[in-house]
Amino acid sequence: MITVEVTHPIPALILLTIVFKCFMKSLTLSDHDKELIRLIDAQAKQLMERNAPDHVIVTTLMDFIPDVRCMVNATCEKQLDLYCREYPHFNYFLQLISQEVI
Repeated sequence: MITVEVTHPIPALILLTIVFKCFMKSLTLSDHDKELIRLIDAQAKQLMERNAPDHVIVTTLMDFIPDVRCMVNATCEKQLDLYCREYPHFNYFLQLISQEVI
């Protein structure tokens, strides 16, 4: 149970909105999502080790983009941040596709 002492209505409302938005999203990633992150991380790492330009990384891993976007939209930001720290090459790919207009 979460309890919040309301001392000022506006900040409390903002806090509750943030908490609600996070709970509306999945707090944990599915096994499929975790495997997808590991796979993308490994493939992006290989491409980066071969000095592939960013557009090659995006086009090579393009088939993953719809699943990644769904996962990002359905997952709590804190949970996603943990995996982005653990899998830096996945994080790099995520940054690339966030910049792209696809």
